[in-house]
Amino acid sequence: MNISFIAMNRMVEQKIASDPGYAARIRADRRPVLSDLRNLTVEALLAKARLLMRLDLDKERLRPRSQ
Repeated sequence: MNISFIAMNRMVEQKIASDPGYAARIRADRRPVLSDLRNLTVEALLAKARLLMRLDLDKERLRPRSQ
């Protein structure tokens, strides 16, 4: 069975909301969830993408692709 990233994230975020121990383990392991990324500024999100995925992105080069 294949589970999409979005579905898996939804399950993890529901478990985080209902289980403080699980939430603490996720935070301690520094595992990202989409709600963490939604709270970042565009600049912070691009910096994280550059760091984690070694992507060469900047706001000006990304703008034409998002319109």
